[in-house]
Amino acid sequence: MELKLSPKIKGEILDILRKYGYESERDFIEDALKRRILELRRADFLLKVKEIRERMRKKKITEEEILRDFDRFYHQR
Repeated sequence: MELKLSPKIKGEILDILRKYGYESERDFIEDALKRRILELRRADFLLKVKEIRERMRKKKITEEEILRDFDRFYHQR
C-alpha cells in the first residue's frame, strides 16, 4: 500500500522521528496505525458494553444475577 501524505504531515512525522528515535517513517506509521486501530477497537467494545448495559436495564437484569447464573452454569459442567 502506498500512502501520499501532505507536506505538513510529512514534516510532523520527521519531527517525531527525530524526537522519539523511530528508525524509519514506516516504523512510525505502523506504530501510529496500530495505536489508532487499538483505539477504535476499544471504542467499539465500550459501545457494545453500553448497549448490553442498556438491554440489561430494560429487562431489569442485574450484573449480580448474570454472574450467579454463570457461576451455576460453570459448576454444573
